[in-house]
Amino acid sequence: MPSAPVKPAVHFIGFRGEEYWSAVRVWGLPDFYHRVWDMRAQREIAAEDTCVFAKYDPAQPSPYNFDDSNFDDDPAAKERLTMPGSFSGRTARSERAD
Repeated sequence: MPSAPVKPAVHFIGFRGEEYWSAVRVWGLPDFYHRVWDMRAQREIAAEDTCVFAKYDPAQPSPYNFDDSNFDDDPAAKERLTMPGSFSGRTARSERAD
């Protein structure tokens, strides 16, 4: 059975401030947002995707991986904090005392 065509994704990389909204006016909302251009972000890019860089050299991703979801303003942060066994925002002692 033939697979459905894949819609190319738009990735915003390294945006921090007003330049984000300028890029949204041009490209629309991104499908993915990467705070840092690292090896992990590079692995998530498909050949047909579009990458919009606010900073960083596309040819030189950081060799260190960056946890994009470890920020309070990340949409997944609230979900992550409510996951069973999550130590985010709590100490191991308070986790055991629950």
